[in-house]
Amino acid sequence: MQMSSIACLLALLAAGGCSEVERPATPPASAESAATGRDLSTVNVCTLISAEVVSKAMGGSSAGPPEAHDPGFDGKGCRYSTRAGSRTRYAEVGLLPPAQFEFRRRMRSGEYRDLDGLGDAAWWQSRSDRTDVNVLKANDVGLWIRFQENAVRTREEEARRLGEMILAELR
Repeated sequence: MQMSSIACLLALLAAGGCSEVERPATPPASAESAATGRDLSTVNVCTLISAEVVSKAMGGSSAGPPEAHDPGFDGKGCRYSTRAGSRTRYAEVGLLPPAQFEFRRRMRSGEYRDLDGLGDAAWWQSRSDRTDVNVLKANDVGLWIRFQENAVRTREEEARRLGEMILAELR
């Protein structure tokens, strides 16, 4: 009897019946989602969205040249630094396929809220050291913005202003 129980357990393990379900790192690509979004393969976010646009939205001036940044999720990104008063603040901007916006929305955790009137859909999430804003420009691109702050929460108005300015640049 014990041998058949062990054989059954081994069969279940081999079939994946006893393993925990893991969340995928990225959603499976589909021809439909690839066809509806902007081709990001040759996009350079640092030249598409200028440091001046980001600095203006953040209420300061550019503190140096933007640097390429990998936002993950099959996207392209850039990291900007802005001098505002006596401190330097950082913002990362990423462009993602539209399907990634939906995937990230399903996987979000912690405190967040949807934002009305920004793009076709948007949500905001703030943590102790950063604020993320995700915006969808339907059938085109997902926009991800992260403000990295040390114990200073970015105001929603600032995040909204930067999102609106970037969407205007993407037309």
